[in-house]
Amino acid sequence: MIISILFSAISLNTSTFGSQVLLFSSLLMSVILNSFIPIGIFSISIVVAYIISFGHYYNTLIQQVRYSYQYAIYGQFNHPSVKTKNKLVSYVKFIKLLIKKNIREAYVILQSDLIFFNIFYKNLEVIIAFYIILTIDSLDPFIIGLFASIFIIFIITSFSPFLFFGESDRYLDYLVVFSIFLIVIYLPIDYILILLCIKILFYIVTLILYLKSSSAYDKPYLDIMKFIKENIHNKDNYVIHAISRNYL
Repeated sequence: MIISILFSAISLNTSTFGSQVLLFSSLLMSVILNSFIPIGIFSISIVVAYIISFGHYYNTLIQQVRYSYQYAIYGQFNHPSVKTKNKLVSYVKFIKLLIKKNIREAYVILQSDLIFFNIFYKNLEVIIAFYIILTIDSLDPFIIGLFASIFIIFIITSFSPFLFFGESDRYLDYLVVFSIFLIVIYLPIDYILILLCIKILFYIVTLILYLKSSSAYDKPYLDIMKFIKENIHNKDNYVIHAISRNYL
């Protein structure tokens, strides 16, 4: 418990998303396990985070709350990366693109919008771990509570009213280490090798599709970077501001 409190305190000071994972999972695990220990450890870790940061964590917490509030009332309805996320129209468009064999555009939509589809290659080991949990009777209640709480968070944060809590599939990433342990313990070595081959194949395919689909490094972008490089120190003639193209 002491180690958990220490690492939780460090996470609170270094990762705003990690602090959300800790908060939501601790609350849900306390309910699922009928125990005050998870939320109690989290509460103590807030105090420790404040102490080890010499009070700076208070500022971090306030800014995180303010940002979440602003994003909840404005950002998630206007930001181009989330306006179509997990909408029914996106799933329909994806299927139509597949029928037309437009793999490139279908891949872009799959990556960005189809939360319930892309977990099968982004978080395949987590899906397999869920299957193991459903088929094994002697698992520790802590593991069951952990997976159940994160899965509930994933479902909730996949829908529009809760998108401001961050990308839902990132919550599943916190189960990867536990998933690997379950896979190694409960699956035969042949299945593990097959899973490893599948993951390598997914990686290669994803890399190829990304390189073909990405327009982040097209010629206009490179021209801008060249201009900045040549004029970054020429302050008398130019004032250069870096603006994400999503906000242009």
